[in-house]
Amino acid sequence: MIGKVIKVNSNIFVIEDENKNKHSSIISGNVRKNKKVILGDNVTFKLENDKCIIIDVLPRKNQLIRPSIANIDNFFILMSYKEPEFDYKLVDRMIIMANINNIKPSLIITKADLDDGNLIKVIEIYKNLDIDVYITFKNKVSNELKNKLADKISVFSGQSGVGKSSLLNFLIPELNLKVQEISKALSRGKHTTTHFEMYMYFEGMIADTPGFSSIEFEKINYLEIKDKISLFNKCGQCRYSNCLHFEENDCKVKEYFNNKDIGFYQEYKNIVTKLRKETKW
Repeated sequence: MIGKVIKVNSNIFVIEDENKNKHSSIISGNVRKNKKVILGDNVTFKLENDKCIIIDVLPRKNQLIRPSIANIDNFFILMSYKEPEFDYKLVDRMIIMANINNIKPSLIITKADLDDGNLIKVIEIYKNLDIDVYITFKNKVSNELKNKLADKISVFSGQSGVGKSSLLNFLIPELNLKVQEISKALSRGKHTTTHFEMYMYFEGMIADTPGFSSIEFEKINYLEIKDKISLFNKCGQCRYSNCLHFEENDCKVKEYFNNKDIGFYQEYKNIVTKLRKETKW
């Protein structure tokens, strides 16, 4: 039988089969030894002596390491406009992470009710990076975003306190997910999500992921990152095919970002610089 992993909690995996039945499952010894089962995996399983056992993991079309999830259609970066303050650096790093994994990210800016007149500037920054941007207000979500979620496997990801649980509660009221107040002392949210889980939404699924404030790139070859950034491909052909888009002559990417106040390009250079220093040949 074939099913999809819709919840991961320690060593227990919940599978939804083709008939929408759910099974609490364990992993066979062979799978445990050779493969890692993550949220979103399509798996084969068997029912044996009142137990559900995962016996294989089917090929993945894509995968993220953090959050650990496979077979993604939509990757949504959630960031609040205020409370906590919009974190450009984290959003830029998450965009790069999605690109590296061949996934086109979108941005959801929450708490648009707190707009002080500068929200439009934030929206324009990311639209100019070829990112689809959605905004949400308290108890209001656009039909455009709802349609984007329908019939798809979507990931909501971002730091704690930006409103992932609140948005999910609005979209799927029966969830009644726990929402905590922002820690005023730390100006960041308290972690409320402790496991990976998918929730049904109009024949699709939405994955809520634990909040985090950092992304690691240590397993990525810095020479390959430039070819993964979709925006770079639209800047034009550089003089050298192996151009890293730093200080090389006739670099179209450098020309595109020249005199533009766009932190995304600087974050790309920061990541590549750090990885290049750490690379051991």
